[in-house]
Amino acid sequence: MILALSTCWNSRRYTDGCPMLREIEELGFHYAELSHGLRVTMLPGILDYLKTGKVKISSVHNYCPQPVEVMGDSPDCLEFTHYDPMHRTRAVKMSCETIDCAVRVGAPVVVLHLGSMPHKDFERKLARRARDQTLLSNDGVRARIEALARREKVAAGYLARITSCLDPIVDHARKKGVRVGFECRSSALEFPMEHEFSALLERYPSDAAGYWHDFGHMQRKENISLGNHWQELSAKSSRLLGAHVHQTIFPDRDHQPLNARGGTVDYSVLSRAVPSGVPLVLELSPRTSAEAVQASAELAHTIFSFTPTTAIL
Repeated sequence: MILALSTCWNSRRYTDGCPMLREIEELGFHYAELSHGLRVTMLPGILDYLKTGKVKISSVHNYCPQPVEVMGDSPDCLEFTHYDPMHRTRAVKMSCETIDCAVRVGAPVVVLHLGSMPHKDFERKLARRARDQTLLSNDGVRARIEALARREKVAAGYLARITSCLDPIVDHARKKGVRVGFECRSSALEFPMEHEFSALLERYPSDAAGYWHDFGHMQRKENISLGNHWQELSAKSSRLLGAHVHQTIFPDRDHQPLNARGGTVDYSVLSRAVPSGVPLVLELSPRTSAEAVQASAELAHTIFSFTPTTAIL
């Protein structure tokens, strides 16, 4: 297995990609994920550092490089679900450019967010009920069922937009020898929900597309009774291209170090559903200390039974 560190942890501190990757390598990582938010001006430094052979790129997260018109790190700045066809066309173009970037840096996988519907405070209300231990009250169950029913009535239209964007993206990825991973999201108002993955994975061949698991996102859903973490991961493990690894503090604080107190992701159980050879990426908050990053890597080494040559020295 491959253990990588996402540049979401340190990219905001740099304007040059070379020292950004050097810092990751000096922490003991042989692999990095290029996350969203990287400016195109950082690519020359990234390419220069990759020539040293000290670090390889495990995966690239859409959009990378960041669209020039976007100020700040925003992975959902362009959505496949947007009502405007011109917006969706731009999303397809920039996704294909991310695939081209993956080819340049030697990454085999591009991670995609597939979009969302207009957000309300549905999840925040459920999280508040979870903290108050009223999630399973009659009112809590009724609110969840009603919200999901409203989503189901309009989901088909959003999914049609998604596939109209994914068709050319997956085709481009296949021609370039890169696979795209559809990431599970943390909200019921984002796509896909767990029951919607099957149709997407059946639509696209395994040599070009697959499933990208996010442990923190799926745990947030389980914490507010929107899914079963073990069932969803194990059901899609045969199409698993990789995973984001981080801890979630009940109910919805994710991107925490693996040893975070009060964490709810049970890696001792969930790691059994991860096939051998799947790359895993520590996706930690920029507020995480370097010491906590190293501690997370060591813990991941133990959890997933890495050998020293494929994880950290």
